[in-house]
Amino acid sequence: MIYDAWNKLKSTTIFNCYKHAGFVRDGPGIADSISVAADNNDDDDVPLSVWARALKGLPIENEKLEQYSSVDDDVATCKEPTDVNILQNVIVNSQDSDDNDVDDGPEENCPAPSVSEALKAAEVLNLFVHSNFDDDTMKSILSRLPNVVRTSYYRNKNQKQ
Repeated sequence: MIYDAWNKLKSTTIFNCYKHAGFVRDGPGIADSISVAADNNDDDDVPLSVWARALKGLPIENEKLEQYSSVDDDVATCKEPTDVNILQNVIVNSQDSDDNDVDDGPEENCPAPSVSEALKAAEVLNLFVHSNFDDDTMKSILSRLPNVVRTSYYRNKNQKQ
């Protein structure tokens, strides 16, 4: 839905937003060049020369425009997952799935994987996600998975001692 709305957005709308915010002076040629480009409406493909003329007509310095456009680059939009949170989610999810399991017969006892097997599996999953997905959150979480396995191993080892 957002993708469709963004694709329907016209360059004149963006121009008017910048004009209303005070980034564009009323002057000859600027508004005309934008409206001419909007009239062509080849998927709102505005020529680079039009953008260059519009940029020269801005009443602010380039540094301030860049500062304006990057003002929220470092703003956190979601909580950063921690190793502890990831482990808790995995434990809760596994307990939930254990509660929902239907007893279909005798259980096969599968031996728990070793730490080296878990690390290899984590590396394979990490490689798969980085190769096939564009989701940065998923990439970030799976990049941390080997560290979570190691941390869990060392905690268990220290608790047994």
